[in-house]
Amino acid sequence: MPFLTTLRLAGMAVLALCLNLSFLRAELRTFTDHEGRTMQAEIISATDRDVKIRRDDGRVFEVPVMTFTLDDRKYIEKWLKEKKSEATPLRIRVEVSQTKKTVGRDQSLSSTSRQVEAGYRILIKNEASEALDGMRIEYRVFKFDDQVGLSDSKRPLNKIAGKIDKVSVPRFGQNEFTTKTVMLTIHQLKPEWRYVGGYDPRTADSLAGIWLRLVDAKGTVVHEYASSDKLTAEGW
Repeated sequence: MPFLTTLRLAGMAVLALCLNLSFLRAELRTFTDHEGRTMQAEIISATDRDVKIRRDDGRVFEVPVMTFTLDDRKYIEKWLKEKKSEATPLRIRVEVSQTKKTVGRDQSLSSTSRQVEAGYRILIKNEASEALDGMRIEYRVFKFDDQVGLSDSKRPLNKIAGKIDKVSVPRFGQNEFTTKTVMLTIHQLKPEWRYVGGYDPRTADSLAGIWLRLVDAKGTVVHEYASSDKLTAEGW
């Protein structure tokens, strides 16, 4: 047998083997129609109305989605949604702003203090053609605890974890979410009083920033935002 013919035959054999292996690797499912007939097949492509499937013997059929049982139709819908999600790049923008509300006031002989509930408002803008569904926001709110006599670099930095479930944003739309609040205390000496050592007569806890992650239903982080690069150095 000529050498080139041998190579062609060998190449065809390898191609056939690869095709067979691709069928073995495919995700086969038992599809059932309304008459109870079944077929082992994989989905090649689908629309809202029709689905193209490859049977386990390699034959390809295009069938109306409504041919199949409810469970199969749900499977096709899920498959189509996942493929659309893979094909559509995420285009997300995040904007954050602080929220503050005074909830209490105290007064003593030498000072006054105020308690403030503070948090963050999170605005997520979806600039893609597919809606964001089944997401959650995981976040860390950072808070400085002010203390008399300490410089900014030495003030204790607390990290408060939280999450927001059932996050959805329409396509080409936006949605707003709020974190849980933390308590800030603002303390002020009265004019006639001074700290020994000449410390600042006013101390105030403050928000230091927020670090958040947008997570999909599979647990994959699809977007991340930090109001300051310094926060990420603190660790998640």
